[in-house]
Amino acid sequence: MSIPMKGLSKRGRYNHLTDSVEYKYFNGTAEISESTYKALCSGKPTVKPAKAVSTYKVKPKPPTVEQQRDAALKAAIKQMVSGG
Repeated sequence: MSIPMKGLSKRGRYNHLTDSVEYKYFNGTAEISESTYKALCSGKPTVKPAKAVSTYKVKPKPPTVEQQRDAALKAAIKQMVSGG
């Protein structure tokens, strides 16, 4: 978010809940809060760099007893059908 620093008008808005005035800076198109303005003036990046997404490899689970039995049966049937 790049906001030109010149030509900003400061607008105060009274907040009755906190009994304080919240200031916003307005440049004609975008309105930013006072904390954002101060952060931009200080030169510190306001947007934190995105963390690298770590991908986890799922270890394949060993086949269950039923799956082993089914695989053995299929192999045996194939052998019988093919005449092995």
